[in-house]
Amino acid sequence: MDWKFPFNTTEPTTEGFVKQPFSAGVNLMTAALLLRDTNKYTGATKVALASLGLFEIMHVLSHSFHLSTTLPHTLSVHIAGYLMSLSLGYLLFKKFGYPTSLWITIIAISIIVDIYMSRRQGVAMVFTGLLVMALLTLAYLSKLGSIQRNTLYKLYIGIGALFTCFVLEGAYNTILKQHYFHVFIEFLGMYLFMLLKKFIVAI
Repeated sequence: MDWKFPFNTTEPTTEGFVKQPFSAGVNLMTAALLLRDTNKYTGATKVALASLGLFEIMHVLSHSFHLSTTLPHTLSVHIAGYLMSLSLGYLLFKKFGYPTSLWITIIAISIIVDIYMSRRQGVAMVFTGLLVMALLTLAYLSKLGSIQRNTLYKLYIGIGALFTCFVLEGAYNTILKQHYFHVFIEFLGMYLFMLLKKFIVAI
């Protein structure tokens, strides 16, 4: 099907003030968990954590209030995603310096592909957006400690599972919507964000 965020996500919309209350509620909990102890940190670490919270706040708004077209939703969430990648990249750069020129080229190509896919507004846009951040962390993998690497390995597996869920959501939308499948996706997203937070504070 022609998957459009947030309208084709597999939680039925309501006629109430909040259009998809369960997804919005999980996102709100995730935002609170991400931001609850941000003041303990300083500098680039604090900015990186705040960017995670900002992404989830934009996510909450998209599931709460549906506008007439998908573009404002996808654009706001995608920009917030780039702010996450940018703040994480800066944190890694401050700690480890520049990645190799090969990795810089790979990341630049992935950004170009993501911008192209974003214009098409499909489920592939989710994958390319996640890929940019995954490649950014892979670029520094050899410089990380074992605990940080193990956290990233779990994150990569989770990203694969998350993308599989989005593919299923697009392919079996009508059936999965009856079972509020997108709420499960949001809980998976919460777990991945907690892994990402753990990674950030360990840098």
